Amino acid sequence: MIRTIISLDNDEKKWLDRMAKKKHVSMAHIIRTAIYEYRKKYKDNMPTDLDALLSQTKNIWENKDGLEYQSEIRHEWGKKK
Repeated sequence: MIRTIISLDNDEKKWLDRMAKKKHVSMAHIIRTAIYEYRKKYKDNMPTDLDALLSQTKNIWENKDGLEYQSEIRHEWGKKK
């Protein structure tokens, strides 16, 4: 596991302390559980890997071939005004 530092408002920290004590678990456990639930809720909207991202964005820009467009733009960069 990787450790990280987060900043909380005083009220959030107090709530987290009380909840951890009430549930007899660590604050880290509550935060990990919350992140797990949040990820589960939004997993359909967030691609987790490059293949998923490419699949979701395929054919978004239908103007012309992307490589051809890049070549045209880069050619313009070399022109002197």
